[in-house]
Amino acid sequence: MDRSNSGSLTALHGAPLQDILLGARLDLADALSAAIGTECLGPRAYLRWIAAERVLCASGAEALRAMEPGAPGLSGWLRDNATMLAGQAAMAAADVRRTDGMAPATGVLAIDRWRDYLDLHAGRRPGLVLGAIALHAGACGGPARGALSAALELPFLPLRGATYLVHRQLQATAQAGAVCELWHLADARLQRELVAGATHAAGLYRGILHAAFDLPAAAGQARWHWPDERAG
Repeated sequence: MDRSNSGSLTALHGAPLQDILLGARLDLADALSAAIGTECLGPRAYLRWIAAERVLCASGAEALRAMEPGAPGLSGWLRDNATMLAGQAAMAAADVRRTDGMAPATGVLAIDRWRDYLDLHAGRRPGLVLGAIALHAGACGGPARGALSAALELPFLPLRGATYLVHRQLQATAQAGAVCELWHLADARLQRELVAGATHAAGLYRGILHAAFDLPAAAGQARWHWPDERAG
């Protein structure tokens, strides 16, 4: 599939995944706008957010690599996107190192619920895992791009402390295209699992954003609490 023609939600027109991805983009835009507008997005919150993004990328790359031997029809997609996610995880980790020291980075830990979901379903229902990964991959497009631009203007960011955000913003169309490609490669059963996995991941991602920025939990959303000590 030509990814250059599949970078927007129009390429998923009529697909159940379309509305889920749009919701995630709106969630990211709303959370960033609220955090910036209320001055919640300071150095500590930024570190929590980028550290969380590193975990999402790293766990996604690990899951895709583990799936590749058992999914020959998707092996090319899995390999390409595992490489992409590993690179993004490295960028996020480097940004945290560059920014750390400006404020104590307590609570910058892996998000256990997200990783547990990937671990639980990787062997039995990999479509659910792919749905979660697709949700995160597609979250930075559309309405979220303006909010990401505003985040990049935060005065406390060091010159080279936002490589991950810049990359995600620039690659938003390509990542949305990869999600569309996955949808069209999937059969009907796998598409149903993609929708279910993305739906579950959307709630987790919303909770991660609200916890990272210390925003009030969304209606009906259990509040997340970050651990008090750093991992490892």
